[in-house]
Amino acid sequence: MNNETETYDDLHRQIKNNEYNLYFREQIDKTLLFLSQQGWDNPRESFFHSLARFLAETLKMDYVCIDKLQGDLLSAETFAIYFDGKFDDNVTYTLKDTPCGDVVGKTICCFPDNVRGLFLKDIVLQDMKAESYLGTTLWNSKNQPIGLIAVIGRQPITNSYFAETILKLAAVRAAGELERINAEQALKQSEEKLQRLNADKDRFIQILGHDLKSPFNSLLGLSEILVKDIRKFDIDEIEKFTNGINISARNAHNLLDDLLMWASSQQGSFPFKPQNLSLTEVCYNVLKTLSPNADAKSIVINYIKNHLNVFADADMLKAVVRNLVSNAIKFTNNGGEINIDAEEIAGNITISVSDNGVGIPLENQAKLFDISEVLTTKGTAKETGTGLGLLICKEFVEKHGGKIWVESEVGKGSNFKFTLPYNAEPKLS
Repeated sequence: MNNETETYDDLHRQIKNNEYNLYFREQIDKTLLFLSQQGWDNPRESFFHSLARFLAETLKMDYVCIDKLQGDLLSAETFAIYFDGKFDDNVTYTLKDTPCGDVVGKTICCFPDNVRGLFLKDIVLQDMKAESYLGTTLWNSKNQPIGLIAVIGRQPITNSYFAETILKLAAVRAAGELERINAEQALKQSEEKLQRLNADKDRFIQILGHDLKSPFNSLLGLSEILVKDIRKFDIDEIEKFTNGINISARNAHNLLDDLLMWASSQQGSFPFKPQNLSLTEVCYNVLKTLSPNADAKSIVINYIKNHLNVFADADMLKAVVRNLVSNAIKFTNNGGEINIDAEEIAGNITISVSDNGVGIPLENQAKLFDISEVLTTKGTAKETGTGLGLLICKEFVEKHGGKIWVESEVGKGSNFKFTLPYNAEPKLS
């Protein structure tokens, strides 16, 4: 009797194994068919969303996410999250203290049960009361990790071999798709960079062909008159011509300064050496060089005298203040007023250069910091400029981790503001 029972049990196990093997082979075929067709048969849904749904249904798991690894391999950005039968919004998250952190660099990583107990700091696992986890790294053609797939369930995984096989098959196609997307993004970024370089080149050609030529034409014209007829003029007339020559020379010098500074910043060759600086001292040194311009228009400049310090590169900060004050002088009428002020806000210093000049139309304000929309408006005394000054300001302020913006109203003046770190080393990009 016992022998008959054992024989029956063996036969029953064989039948079950055969049935399972048949089911296993069917699921493999189904997976291969899905991977070969997906991406062409459903244009309304991305490949990664379709794959996440397919894995959840095939593996009978509750949560699937497909991620792109960030450059430091310490965080990931999700391409698709499928949770309890619906898609969630994509997120960026850190891998530390999650089973996904264990996956990176491995072919497969499986926690068939008690995964919630192994990763107590993983909020997702705790909130969904997860029991099992299966993950795999996505590799590019250079054998570098670029992404991962994570599958989580509320029930234990009863057949790890089956689940791992399905996930490995999916990972090959997913890795290829992710590498393709990365290549397309890199190509797009390269094209955008090339467009910016072309815009810069066109702008420089325009400046060299027009703006730089203008002051030299004045220099040549005025000096030729003096050379030819200086003995015919009285001292007042000679003084008028020499003042004109001096102004033209200053314009040419400022233009060359802007061009060289902008070119150096774009090439990354402009030195960056931040240190603790006194704003009062910086303003005093800048205003010494600009006071003749202000005095010529009877403009009063009030500047910072509260001895606040910033952590900044001295040359870059001087360039920013000089450009903003020069613009304020340029667009302020005779007898006007300019104020340079600063205040500490949330660990940063916000510096403002305000005037009571002509102001800037709203439609032009967004163009002030855009190389493709460079404005060259003449000042109240017909002063000229390249429009590069504000671009240099933006470049240097952002180098310090700060930001720059303008508040302006036509007829009432403008207030340019920028932020810098206050006695603390900035976060550099």
